[in-house]
Amino acid sequence: MKNLTWTIILFGLVSISCVREVRVNDYNSSQTSLLGLLTSYDLWYVDIDRTQGSGNIPFVSRAFTMSFMPNGEVWANNNIAGIGYTGNGFGVKTGEYFVNENNGTLEINHIIDGWNDFSVTQLSNNEIKIYNSFENVSYYLTGYHINQFDFDALFYDNVAYFLQDYEYWDKTTETIQYPADFDLENIIKFYFDNTHDFLFSSSQDLPGSENIYWDFTGQYQIRPAEGGQPRRMILEYNQGFYENFYLDILDDSNIRLTQISTGNTYTFEARYYIQYYRPNQRKKIKSNYLKI
Repeated sequence: MKNLTWTIILFGLVSISCVREVRVNDYNSSQTSLLGLLTSYDLWYVDIDRTQGSGNIPFVSRAFTMSFMPNGEVWANNNIAGIGYTGNGFGVKTGEYFVNENNGTLEINHIIDGWNDFSVTQLSNNEIKIYNSFENVSYYLTGYHINQFDFDALFYDNVAYFLQDYEYWDKTTETIQYPADFDLENIIKFYFDNTHDFLFSSSQDLPGSENIYWDFTGQYQIRPAEGGQPRRMILEYNQGFYENFYLDILDDSNIRLTQISTGNTYTFEARYYIQYYRPNQRKKIKSNYLKI
């Protein structure tokens, strides 16, 4: 986590002409080149909630921010753990990009997903739309300078994804006021699949176990803090019951769960960080990370 302001650097591949659609009355169009536009901001924030179309470009959908470096590299923040620090705020290198100024196209060669082309529409001073005709999908990106982007806000808005940045979480301590079934659950895994963003499995194996047997599975929700109250985590077990907790983020690799019904507290430590290069479809709560 880090209080910074970012400029999302979009990496989109363009196979259609780049059209400049200015919708801000006081915008001064200076005929900046496409390369100049993409490199004019440190970070491009991918506003996933505004995505349009029937398709999906995995490496764009997964990215929270994208950056187009002057040396032709594409960098992205795909993980929430360590965001603002990883790669000095830029994340990790995910590919290379090429700009054709003649037809206004952007091509990105992603390290896993390969080549994708985008047409680019400039909507305002710091906002663009990139469109991939093959997938029929448009993404909206907002540019930020890295010292203006609020990484802490992004982190806390996306805690549900932060939990998925590790293979699983081991229970390290507990304070029991009243015995509860959850006392026996020592390992929790948070993950996604092709149909659900927020899944979990839990195990009664001892922390540190290698061959883990997952006793329970289900879906989880993270409800944002409201009215001074802490965030809530709801575990909806496929076995037909629920567990409700207050969730505290202690640091980038430790969390505390307080069971609402008993007051019991459990701390968990993250195991085995996952560096994401591929996506799941994700949804963010907020899209304005400019620090005022």
